[in-house]
Amino acid sequence: MFDLRSIRLLLAVLLPIPFFSFKTSGVASPTPQIAIEAAIEPEIESSISIERGKQLYDAGRFAEAVRVWEQAVSEDVLQQALSLTYLARAYQALGEWDKSRRAIEDSLDLLQNEPDLDSWGLMVLGQTLNTQGTLYLDRGDAATALDTWQKAESVYDRADDELGELGSRINQAQALQNLGLYQQAQRILERVNDRLQTQTDLSLKAMGLRSLGAALQAFGDVSGARKALERSLSISEALADEAGISVSLLMLGNVLRRSDREVALELYKQSADLAPQPLNRLQAQLNQLRLLQTLDRWDEALVRTIESDLNGLQASRSTVYARVNFAQTLLAASGEEVPEDRQIAQLLAAAISQAERLGDIQAQSYALGTLGRVYERAGQWQEARELSERALSLAQSRNAAEITYLWQWQLGRILNAQGDRTGMLAAYTGAIETLGTLRDDLVANPEEQVLFQEQIEPIYREAIALLLAPEPGNLIPSQKNLKQARNYVEALQLAELDNFFRQACLDAQPQQIDRIDPTAAVFHPIILDDRLAVILSLPDRPLHLYQTELPKSDVEDVFANMRQSMSRSFPTGVRLQVSEQIYDWLIRPVEAQLEERGIETLVFVLDGSMRNLPMAALYDGRRYLIEKYAVSRNSGLQLLAPRSLSAEDLNLLAGGLTEARQGFSELPGVDAELAKISQILPTQVFLNQEFTPSTLEESIERFSIPVVHLATHGKFSSTADETFILTWDGKLDAQGLERLLTARESNRLSPIELLILSACQTASGDRRAALGLAGVAVRSGARSTIASLWRVNDRSTADLMVALYRSLVQPGTSKAQALRNAQLTLLEDPQTEHPFFWSAFVLVGNWL
Repeated sequence: MFDLRSIRLLLAVLLPIPFFSFKTSGVASPTPQIAIEAAIEPEIESSISIERGKQLYDAGRFAEAVRVWEQAVSEDVLQQALSLTYLARAYQALGEWDKSRRAIEDSLDLLQNEPDLDSWGLMVLGQTLNTQGTLYLDRGDAATALDTWQKAESVYDRADDELGELGSRINQAQALQNLGLYQQAQRILERVNDRLQTQTDLSLKAMGLRSLGAALQAFGDVSGARKALERSLSISEALADEAGISVSLLMLGNVLRRSDREVALELYKQSADLAPQPLNRLQAQLNQLRLLQTLDRWDEALVRTIESDLNGLQASRSTVYARVNFAQTLLAASGEEVPEDRQIAQLLAAAISQAERLGDIQAQSYALGTLGRVYERAGQWQEARELSERALSLAQSRNAAEITYLWQWQLGRILNAQGDRTGMLAAYTGAIETLGTLRDDLVANPEEQVLFQEQIEPIYREAIALLLAPEPGNLIPSQKNLKQARNYVEALQLAELDNFFRQACLDAQPQQIDRIDPTAAVFHPIILDDRLAVILSLPDRPLHLYQTELPKSDVEDVFANMRQSMSRSFPTGVRLQVSEQIYDWLIRPVEAQLEERGIETLVFVLDGSMRNLPMAALYDGRRYLIEKYAVSRNSGLQLLAPRSLSAEDLNLLAGGLTEARQGFSELPGVDAELAKISQILPTQVFLNQEFTPSTLEESIERFSIPVVHLATHGKFSSTADETFILTWDGKLDAQGLERLLTARESNRLSPIELLILSACQTASGDRRAALGLAGVAVRSGARSTIASLWRVNDRSTADLMVALYRSLVQPGTSKAQALRNAQLTLLEDPQTEHPFFWSAFVLVGNWL
């Protein structure tokens, strides 16, 4: 066993250590409890043991609270039940899930066997049900949590406890969000907000608004969260409640720390100045220091203040986490005033010692794992490995998946450095499997958007790089490793889409390419730190790997240049040179194989900024790629619905705007575009005032229409909130579009086969913008989507769409072939031969 004594012996030889960050639920990023608890009558809590346990629990000394509550004995049923409920919470905080479940069930047994509970007894029952709901949600059972919180609401209603009832509703919204039912969750929060307006007890109203603000922030509604917290702040100021003011300021700072950093800094400072308790002050100070560090404005005086406050605090989980987060911030700093790394390691050693005294296994895991990272960066591999293994063992013993994957990842890196390839691959596999169990937790909060790029995406990329490295005695990876690497490429695509929507509800069913289309080749390019790797899947052939060794920055620069070269003002010679460079990376090495296999369609599972590129415009020195192949893109064979579009009974629902709306310019060509399409196949058209979500939804729900064509402004972005299409009366975001297009499923109508968005574009300057296009394509319910990467003029768009539909109505023509034929039509016209006009349009999803 790796004990604290050996840790202290190792501290003397540490080397300088760079910054390592990971998510904790500790002091640096406090997450206020969403639930609003009913106020229990003091006489019910007359037991000294219950009160002492509560004090320890509130101080973050959970193991001590457990010992107190386990010894609490009372003949009063309500006191016994309340003690068991508190005990369940403490067990939950310690990761003792079975003990927590048993305690809450024992509490419910006592209460449900008690006839004629009075109002205070009902409040205890409400608290017990609220706690049980939290247990269910933490274990991933959002549906049961929702049902339990609905029961709690009913109990609070019987007790005539309005605030307890509202707290249960806020909890219900949290469960609905985890279930992907955002609209229902939003409606609940709106009703809670309305009820809080009429609350006459201002102190409780302020508390309720803070809880509402926390919930809205978790849902990504920054504006709503800010309004709720500002109202809470105003009430607390009117009441001269310094504690309430301090908490509201802290929470407001957390809401604004990404959008308005200077304001957030001032809010943190004010919160710290007003905080009546040292721990509350420390929360604000740590957040302030972390934000200053990101702005390269180190504050040595604040560092000394935090050190002093930390030394004056009693041991608790919060103080352990505070030490860990403080250490992270110190490690991230640069400049002459940064403390020596030996001091930072001593800070972590103190955190480990405190966690051990508390008997807090999860806190021990955080501190040990972070210290292991220190040794990893120092190159002291054996010590780093022992610390990481110990941290991992502790995390797994408490089923703490949210930190288990971090230590698995860390251990994988260490084993790789030690040359243990087998152990390294096992550790990375474990990390990715653990991430799979965390899908709901990792996407429910907008803060995880940042976490994803820093701590989740790199795990997949590093695992892929290791799998694609030559194996001992073999210059090329085995087929097993190639298949695993391809699976991880697609798993990364799935994780990115989950992160985009902040919702884990994409069901992946792997498909085999030869069973889908024997004339298609699938390319899985992946951008790694030191190379661009491509895995090619051909029907009835082993996977083929080829790689170009170049720094990631050089590869990204070429991709950016190609996207810029699609402008008509860009020199033709340079544009063709850049397009040919990417052709040489992706296509040239396998030209002979494609020709030999009779390949007709190239399908690209594009990575990162490659999604912004028009693959059809790749150039081989004589011809564009589209002149040789039909081209499609997909988020992976795991997300492909293998079915082709029948030309028989093909009909269309079309909608669009011709007039300027909401600051967007008019689209005069839309009228002619839809009129020409209506001459090719039966079309139901909604223009301008008729182009609203309600009119579209009514038609989509009533009729089995295989193709939906929307000719309107729209934008694809790297975040779901900024991805939308414009309607007459508003903006329809990605989730709203999903709800609209999947409404027909309730009537058991067949899914939409093809969605066409003919006037949308990806957000300029956003290297991940086409993620929004992929997200809309996958979540729209349509088997295939055709959209544009940039805005093309009305006339050429109309010409391309007319040519597209003329091809689609021809029997035996696939969607990819129809788009190719339409693009060739423009390419062959001297007025539209530039790729700007035709290569912007891409097919995403099923190409058949």
